[in-house]
Amino acid sequence: MEAGAAKGGEEGEEEGEGGVEVVGIGLNAQELAANPLLKETVLQDLNADPRIPAAVGPLRATVCVVSVDYLTKPLAVLASVRERTVEGGSVHLVVSNRCFPTKAIGRWLRIGEEERLKMVGDYLWWSGWGEVEIVEVCDGRMKEGEGGGGGGGGLARLMGMFGGVDPLWVVRAVKVAQDGDTGGEKSCLRSLSNAPMYKNREEL
Repeated sequence: MEAGAAKGGEEGEEEGEGGVEVVGIGLNAQELAANPLLKETVLQDLNADPRIPAAVGPLRATVCVVSVDYLTKPLAVLASVRERTVEGGSVHLVVSNRCFPTKAIGRWLRIGEEERLKMVGDYLWWSGWGEVEIVEVCDGRMKEGEGGGGGGGGLARLMGMFGGVDPLWVVRAVKVAQDGDTGGEKSCLRSLSNAPMYKNREEL
């Protein structure tokens, strides 16, 4: 999986132009090296070692694009990201309905879209994040007149052809002040639910 994180200067330092540095973490050294936005890169398999290196941080925002379904230890990874994040910092997990079935975790393949989104929200909830929110970026519906006609619109959308797009969501959260890390007082703002779907972290 690949993830990107933005970090600013020291606490109290004003952020001007060039004040934000982007760090990339992933498995593919060539892809990381080819990304011109990255100030730093970390070659790491988060399934083998879910801890974000101490040198990465303090983080202000972290983005994981269509890769959370490949994490085998999502709570450990997200808890580590939270540890490296400043108070008020955020995490954004971009989710689609496409994946590599041979790489995705088994549960991801057994459940539908809505339950997947709730499960990702619960990853954040149970790893200590607050203000968890599920946002629909794109519903994946084809625009009028697209799809090539002839009743092939559904297939075209699945294939990403003729202007069709995949549905896309962002499951996001904020590091909020709290007493300890039990999460009992965190605000959970959910577009699909107002409480965790999974009642304990062992279910995830």
